[in-house]
Amino acid sequence: MNSVLIEKKALRRELIKKRDSYTPPENCGSAFRDAVTLLPEYKNAGRIFCYVSVGHEASTGELIERILQDGKELYIPRCCGPHEMDAVRLRDFPSLVPGMYDIPTSVADDIASPNSIDLIVVPGVSFSWDGYRLGHGAGYYDIYLKKTKAIRLGLFFHELMEETLPVSPLDVRMDIIVTEKRCVRWK
Repeated sequence: MNSVLIEKKALRRELIKKRDSYTPPENCGSAFRDAVTLLPEYKNAGRIFCYVSVGHEASTGELIERILQDGKELYIPRCCGPHEMDAVRLRDFPSLVPGMYDIPTSVADDIASPNSIDLIVVPGVSFSWDGYRLGHGAGYYDIYLKKTKAIRLGLFFHELMEETLPVSPLDVRMDIIVTEKRCVRWK
């Protein structure tokens, strides 16, 4: 195992503990929703791929409701094999079912090709102010992000952002990072 992977593994454990003990501001979900929906990339997007938050992840519930209200096509992740996921259509919250790793997903058969997605809202264990993310280590998002030209938007808590994170050649930089306090872009 190379030194970057070893460093990431140790840092991941530390940052998961940090994130899991953090209490986000009360209006965090609405702040995320408002910040994302004001972006021109959101306004111009017809198809949006957004994770369904679980546990201590940055909350996407209010954002997902808004995407659906705005009449945009919403796709969520569905793990379909080792290191492989699809973007599967979600038409409403009641159709969510537990998927692999107990991540909520949809049983719909409407799958978007990676190149048909306009905007992807990406989760992470942490993000850095230079645009990189630290995921859970299975590579699902990095592999998917390399298949698409969609705008990559990281959603995370302002107080938990890192200055930098260890980066490997497999990591994909975000185009935009949105926190409940600010938006940073590289595209």
